[in-house]
Amino acid sequence: MIRTCLFTLATLLSAHATEVNFFGEPNGEITPIPYEHHDSEEAHYLRRQLNALIDPKTIESKTIEGYVCAKGKVDWDSRAHMLSELPGFINAWNERTAYFGKQINPGYAGINPGGNGLFHSFSVWLILRSIKPKVVVESGVRDGHMSWLIAKATEDWGPLFVRVDPVARGWDGVTDNKHADKMVDFRGENFVDVADINWDELLPQKKFFFAKKQKKETLFIFDDNQDHLKRILHLHKIGVAHAIFDDNYMPGVGPAFSVKDACDGTGHLRQYFNAYSGTDHELVAPKRCDGHHANCEELPFDDKWWLRYGLAIEVVLLKYWEGPPLAPLVRPYGSIIDYIQDLKKYEGPKTWTEEHSRLVVESTKKPLFPSIEEASIATGIPEEVLEFESGRYIHLAYVNIRVK
Repeated sequence: MIRTCLFTLATLLSAHATEVNFFGEPNGEITPIPYEHHDSEEAHYLRRQLNALIDPKTIESKTIEGYVCAKGKVDWDSRAHMLSELPGFINAWNERTAYFGKQINPGYAGINPGGNGLFHSFSVWLILRSIKPKVVVESGVRDGHMSWLIAKATEDWGPLFVRVDPVARGWDGVTDNKHADKMVDFRGENFVDVADINWDELLPQKKFFFAKKQKKETLFIFDDNQDHLKRILHLHKIGVAHAIFDDNYMPGVGPAFSVKDACDGTGHLRQYFNAYSGTDHELVAPKRCDGHHANCEELPFDDKWWLRYGLAIEVVLLKYWEGPPLAPLVRPYGSIIDYIQDLKKYEGPKTWTEEHSRLVVESTKKPLFPSIEEASIATGIPEEVLEFESGRYIHLAYVNIRVK
């Protein structure tokens, strides 16, 4: 069953609306934005599921259903539009794979190890070419696979391109870049976290000042394993309207708190993926993590914490869109399970079951192509590569932030 995750918030948040102010202003009445769907019976059901956290045995006997987070509409969501962008993307993907396989990551045959995969790359390509941002900021660069693709996707208009990473390696940003003069690096010795950069005085040597209009036409791309909600609230504070989050893990899973986790405003899915993270079905307190799992905060079993995060998404975001996979997820989270089960690195269930795989699939949009075979025919990408890539899909998300 697929449904949006926020439609019960108007009912569930009413008791807590005055407790939190995510705008950094004095506390006051916050009226939840009304949602199209209103189902009090569903709200009661979710509350019962949340209350089941106090007794793990009750969770075992219930069937929990996944859902797709969504809010608002984006211009690029039609299948026809996606298909129109696919040939150009595939050409760029093949070119990038050949270049990186020869020059940057020869041991990986051009596959981006530990980074952005095929399905996510297409969503980034699609978003870039649809909103045509004047400025692109990439936080988390690694070897530069995504940097190269961003430069290729934006060749027609050449936005200012800022890259941020504590390590400087991989693609130099100059080779095969039509707009290399618009590339600026805060990498390696020049690293400054995006939250600490003075964007109002950005790059005067380039005669570019981050004015209010430019901020509204700026896209941040985060692949840095930092708390997504903190990133969103920072962008809201400085007036940036667009962001992409690559590692958008299922609620209760991953190295950092995801926007999909925040979207699970009632803890409906989080309880299932997180509740059995310990040994012998020991109930483990949910955590909100940051800094690639370096800083984790245990949260009480109290629904107001789930609702606070859901409220932030409901109030601060105008739109939330998850990119669909190109093909069915035949091995959901297949490339990630080992990381999840190492609880020193990632949150998540210690034992991955078929039920977890089912929930990942149910929480995913329908693929662009109904089968691996059809996707292979349409893209020219071998079936075994598509199967591998289906295990790397983690619900990449685009958000449109409410700014003044």
